[in-house]
Amino acid sequence: MFKYIVKRLLISIIILLGVSVIIYTMVRLMPNDYVDLKFASQLQSGAIKQQDVDNFKKLYGLYTPEARIRFRWSPDGSTEGILEKDVRIKDHDTDIQNAEMYADFVSGDYSGTIGDNYYNLALTFEKVDGVVSTTYKLERYDYENVTVKDDKGNETTHSVLHKVTVKEGNYAVDITTDTITLDGLNVTNTYEKVSGWETLGTILGGYFGWLGNMMKGDLGHSFKYEKPVASVIGENMWISFAIAVVATLLQFLIAIPLGISSATHQYSAQDYIVTIFTM
Repeated sequence: MFKYIVKRLLISIIILLGVSVIIYTMVRLMPNDYVDLKFASQLQSGAIKQQDVDNFKKLYGLYTPEARIRFRWSPDGSTEGILEKDVRIKDHDTDIQNAEMYADFVSGDYSGTIGDNYYNLALTFEKVDGVVSTTYKLERYDYENVTVKDDKGNETTHSVLHKVTVKEGNYAVDITTDTITLDGLNVTNTYEKVSGWETLGTILGGYFGWLGNMMKGDLGHSFKYEKPVASVIGENMWISFAIAVVATLLQFLIAIPLGISSATHQYSAQDYIVTIFTM
């Protein structure tokens, strides 16, 4: 009996994994997903940028990179590194037409490691009453040791991550040379499409990332209720349990008498009626 129960549980796990793979594949094959539809109007009005939508997709494991822009830059003049951000192919093909549109296209947050430090470069594009404003801010993430005393006077040292502004000012673009100028400092940028292998890795990473979070009890965030899925299940599962208990009780109350009646009147009209009714 014990082996049978273990066998059925293992089969159930395999079936659940198979169903999750099928559902994830179907979601990936859809031309538009829930995140695109939810933020379509805000994206069209300019309230948010495509990079913000992509960040939501990364949160749900639905993001697939298409292309990226890379900045090869040495902020301190000695150590060179790469700062990058993902972009859409269609946006590049339409926004490469003139400098103003390209400045809007390259705006966003670029991140990467240069030397031993992690940097973030924010390019901001704004157009108000026909006046274009392009600004940038380069920030470095540093760890700082902070000593804290408890109520008993014991000291504990912690490493706290904080941001330090390295440079900020205005930037200009030159679409003929793929160069962005930050207050006289030229930064060469390259645009490249993502390879098929990397796309496949991202898709598989989205599934296994969800699977790993599920194993830790994190079922993600509900699209509909905008709260953790575990909370939604916890709030509504008792209704399902109550219905299941009532259904089980009714099943026994009806099935046992009908079974006894059918067994004691085998091959009779009553037996055939019960058989047809239960089917």
